[in-house]
Amino acid sequence: MDYSVELLFGTTEVPTVTPTSYNPLAAIVIDTAGTLSDTTHILVTAEDGVTELTYNVSFTVSTTPSSDATLKELFVNGIGVSGFSSSTFTYAVALPNGTTEVPEVTASSAYGATFVITDAATLTDTTRVIVTAQDGVTTLTYKLSFSVITATTLPIDFEDGSYGFTDFDGGIATIIDNPQSSGINTSTKVAQIVRDGGATWSGSKLLLDEKIDFSVNNTFSMKVYSSKANMPILFKLEGENAATEVSVNTTVANEWETLNWDFTGTASNTYDALVFMFDFGTVGDGSASSTFLFDDVELYDITGGLSQISMPVDFEGSTVYYEMTDFGGAETSLGADPVDASNTVGITTKTLGAATWAGTTMGTSKGFASRIPFTAAETKLNVMVYSPTAGIKVRLKAEDHNDVTLTVETEATTTVANSWENLTFDFSKVATGTNPFNVNTNFDKLSIFFNFGVEGTDKTYYWDNVKFGAGSETTALSSNKEIINIYSNNGILFVNSGSDFINGKIEVFDITGRKALSKTIGSVREHIEYDNSGIYIVRIFNKNDNRIVTRRVIFD
Repeated sequence: MDYSVELLFGTTEVPTVTPTSYNPLAAIVIDTAGTLSDTTHILVTAEDGVTELTYNVSFTVSTTPSSDATLKELFVNGIGVSGFSSSTFTYAVALPNGTTEVPEVTASSAYGATFVITDAATLTDTTRVIVTAQDGVTTLTYKLSFSVITATTLPIDFEDGSYGFTDFDGGIATIIDNPQSSGINTSTKVAQIVRDGGATWSGSKLLLDEKIDFSVNNTFSMKVYSSKANMPILFKLEGENAATEVSVNTTVANEWETLNWDFTGTASNTYDALVFMFDFGTVGDGSASSTFLFDDVELYDITGGLSQISMPVDFEGSTVYYEMTDFGGAETSLGADPVDASNTVGITTKTLGAATWAGTTMGTSKGFASRIPFTAAETKLNVMVYSPTAGIKVRLKAEDHNDVTLTVETEATTTVANSWENLTFDFSKVATGTNPFNVNTNFDKLSIFFNFGVEGTDKTYYWDNVKFGAGSETTALSSNKEIINIYSNNGILFVNSGSDFINGKIEVFDITGRKALSKTIGSVREHIEYDNSGIYIVRIFNKNDNRIVTRRVIFD
């Protein structure tokens, strides 16, 4: 229980000894030494009031002055210098935008060293801290240069000035010369984030000078270079007591690509910080695989002024943004109906080797503009499908775009090849191994999977007219659409069809997929008066052979 402590050369006062017991209920009495030649005694009495231990601390004073000339702490305007180390002697300090005066530098030294601070004359000069060791001979000089953070406004290209990144939990962001000047990004400067240890959410934050306005523009785009494909990048917005985030995966490795984060519907004038979290969900190791480049952060209107997609989906609206979001190796575009070139349909290719779960989300990650109107009694959706093969499974998945764990999935099977048919998907009959149907969930996002469960073989599938409500299981789309004329005029819907449609049905659906009108076809020329203006989907059925024709009509 005896200890001897060597004190610095020149020490004249007895040091303070501060003990802590393992048991907080133990009693401690300290008898401090009167002089440096005496001993400090520490008497510890256990909780039982009987057991005692005494610790004795004696002191000696070094006869040799210390040669250590390092600093223990370094501050700029009272804030510790980021990344300070006693063995690092040069620092570049970024000052807030608008700074015009040289900041105050303060420090503390170790082992009895003294120091003199020579302040920079201007912000373009260098502040020096000259430290002299206790021996009066050994000296070290710490240098601080300054830069003023550039006003950070969108778009951001990192080409000029300083940027005030705030790193957190193992992420370190810097501006560097572009080490991968190629492809879509040959700019001089880029931002780099290295993740080394820390948390699975480590990254860096950049504060903007103004709050973000989403009244016109709704999507952030950013060029990204990563060594990993299918790596999640969480793009988060923060404001006072508010935050929102969107995750998007990279699609290529070792190549620049432009990724988009859709913030449609986000409140304006709420957020003023951009938070970048690469490879979210893993802990970085500081290697090349934990090093990421990014550039050209921009807020724009990805839709070009078009409205968010909503049901029914017929690909005919000139004001709707029909962006399709593919995953797992599916590739989707809009093009001509293989039966009627005047009709626009979705065309999905399940590429060679595509994942068994490859599919396509209708719209962006935000899904539909409004909730799919499921009820306990109304649980069905219908999709027109043209498949090269009969007997394949087509899966439909609905989810809440705000919570991807809230899902429901069901399937239908094609019955014909190289011909249109209407597939009905009943979400009250969920696919094996998937979530039960919860009618109270805010289902506002829909994805379709062709030949689900089978790896891609480069086959192409056509699809159209995704609508809410019940329908015939296998009604084929008419291949004689050219003989059908459906239009409205002055509040009257006119349907001119072939005689084979007599005794069939006319059905009219509003833009949510709900049935507005229904009438039996009594002649080749039918009309229905309807005084509600808007966009409607009109479907006519041939009762004899289950053929169906669908048209989008504007009632005026």
